[in-house]
Amino acid sequence: MPEFNKEYKEQSKIQWKDFTVSVMSASSNENKYAVENACGVGKMLPKLGMDGINGGYSVGGMGSFAEGYKQTAREMGLSDQEIEKHLKGVVYSEKIIGKALAETRGVNSPASITRADSLPERAGGIIKGSDVVIAVEGGVGTNIEALMAAQDEWFKERNKDIKLPTRPVILIEQTNMIEDTIALNEQRSPKTIDTLTPHIYILAGHSNPQVHKNSGDLSKATLANDPEMAQKLSLLLEYFYLKKEKDIGNPFNDQKYHQLEQELFSPESPNKVFTLKEKLLAKQEMHGAGEGI
Repeated sequence: MPEFNKEYKEQSKIQWKDFTVSVMSASSNENKYAVENACGVGKMLPKLGMDGINGGYSVGGMGSFAEGYKQTAREMGLSDQEIEKHLKGVVYSEKIIGKALAETRGVNSPASITRADSLPERAGGIIKGSDVVIAVEGGVGTNIEALMAAQDEWFKERNKDIKLPTRPVILIEQTNMIEDTIALNEQRSPKTIDTLTPHIYILAGHSNPQVHKNSGDLSKATLANDPEMAQKLSLLLEYFYLKKEKDIGNPFNDQKYHQLEQELFSPESPNKVFTLKEKLLAKQEMHGAGEGI
């Protein structure tokens, strides 16, 4: 284990928050951007004092997220027993995917692992156990899980009888797969965009002219080679934590909360983070309603 530097000594004193971030990512290693970003999210969460929960397997983006989380946690001085308290995963039961596939995928360790007997049960376990959902672009399964999280918010917003907490969804995607999917739905079924929850935020999807030397041939922005994008994600998570504390009536840093709100969401802010709905409506306005996006 490397010698702790001053930064990590300070980070190790962080008081862990009652705040869990779920990370949806693929089991494949084919999308290098997804694997890179999943690892970046994993490295970020312990520094923020936040728990992480994901699909639980040790392959692809799922495994990359867990390895990033464990690397930072260990550098902060956490033992494997402590890491297990903060890193969680939900995998399929062996009777669903079979022993051979289960062994091929492996399971993250150390981590608190639970098992599910269906996709809704597994995805629901990941989503329901979190305060914020981060979806790192992946295959069909990952996109379905991300849309399930968005649909969950859609139902909550239309429940007039019970005030339910917001669970924001943050998309980190370079190829705009989910954005393009919704745009196609809009073309075939107008007004689809109008039904979107406003709590889906989007990062990435653009080229980075200054590629980090250690990022190989990654030519698009990732959390590793784009400090601005990493900073925005970190500030978003901190803002949502403060918002949770505000909503449940706990003491919180009101000044910091309002500063973050202005920096992240004010139209005049150079660091504004756009929602998926804002991006799609802007494209629709540019191309004309009914003409696709």
